[in-house]
Amino acid sequence: MFCSYDPNDKLSKSTGDSYGEYSFLNDALEYTIRFQNFGNYPARKVVIIDTLDQHLDVNSFELVSHSHEVATTIVEGNIVLFKFEDINLPFESEDPAGSNGFIKYRIKAKDDTPSETMVRNTASIYFDFNAGIRTNTTENVLVDLLPLSSNEELVEAIFTIFPNPSNREFIISSENDSQEETVISILNLHGKLISKYKTSSFPVSLNIETNGMHIVTINEGGNLHSYKVVKTE
Repeated sequence: MFCSYDPNDKLSKSTGDSYGEYSFLNDALEYTIRFQNFGNYPARKVVIIDTLDQHLDVNSFELVSHSHEVATTIVEGNIVLFKFEDINLPFESEDPAGSNGFIKYRIKAKDDTPSETMVRNTASIYFDFNAGIRTNTTENVLVDLLPLSSNEELVEAIFTIFPNPSNREFIISSENDSQEETVISILNLHGKLISKYKTSSFPVSLNIETNGMHIVTINEGGNLHSYKVVKTE
């Protein structure tokens, strides 16, 4: 029996700044779908069916690159069909490098997509007449404001916020002996200002009433430091 087999995967990343799975709403997402023939016979045709997340704008779809000649069709509103006709993809044991293929494209979120929207995508890859094999599901959270690194992740941490997370107050301490006035702001993940403090001495106690993740910015003489804190119940 001769057949082709695909150990496929799907990758996603923002075309702009990002932090982990978080990226800006206005930046396009770039998807790469990779496939390889691990069967024992060349694959004459490879078809990829990619159902786009409902929050993605199909009108912004842009084909970036591909390993072989491909025909791209958008059907039923949010389904992208990639057809590699007559690809004759060799199998891995015959040609390790030549047995690989990929498709890469970019797409943006719809204009009315709210911040903190999770975008999930999964594709299915068909080798000849074999059953489709689903890729992993990519996950991207689209936001207006990126959550920033926590205290432990900051390389040049002048300030320390503890405890973090906290169900009561947060304490900000400083390694800097400067008496210069410092402005401390607390924002939510949408960038909305919740409260603001001014001080010229540390440590400082902060109280955050709403639960969840917040951004604390510390402006010391024009030098801005940002921290992610989490208020628990």
